[in-house]
Amino acid sequence: MAFYFNNKLSVDIENKQYTIDLSTNKVMNSVREIKEKSLQIANKKDIVETDIENYTESMKRFIKEAIGEASYLDIFTNDEFIFEDIAALVQFLLVEIEKFKKEKLEKFNPNKTPKKIN
Repeated sequence: MAFYFNNKLSVDIENKQYTIDLSTNKVMNSVREIKEKSLQIANKKDIVETDIENYTESMKRFIKEAIGEASYLDIFTNDEFIFEDIAALVQFLLVEIEKFKKEKLEKFNPNKTPKKIN
């Protein structure tokens, strides 16, 4: 059995394939950051317009880090951004990333619990 690094996830967005390279710290840091920002905004009691604007900018940065600036501009071709579309794309990307990581781990260890090493 051979081992090959394969940390590239292909996602289909609007019938086009985009690649997320999960081997880069930049992408993994952006995943962590957007999760933290999402929790902060979800737990905030009094949300004002600037909170939404800042969160939207965070989501845009996450998408750009995940699929690249050129791919981001390919998807969002105009300057009018709909919050719900950006949020839905972020959620989709996060789910796909988590699913990819889980499937990859299960390939190497199909047992759900590790066995004791003697």
